[in-house]
Amino acid sequence: MRVVALIEPLEGLAVRVAAETQDFWRDELWRGVRQRVRS
Repeated sequence: MRVVALIEPLEGLAVRVAAETQDFWRDELWRGVRQRVRS
């Protein structure tokens, strides 16, 4: 099965990208909350 050999590294990449995107959005969300609290 050559397809599985292709899918496994792609899954790892997708998981890593998803985790980084999640961190990015969490940071953006906190920045917005802090600005709203300050003003």
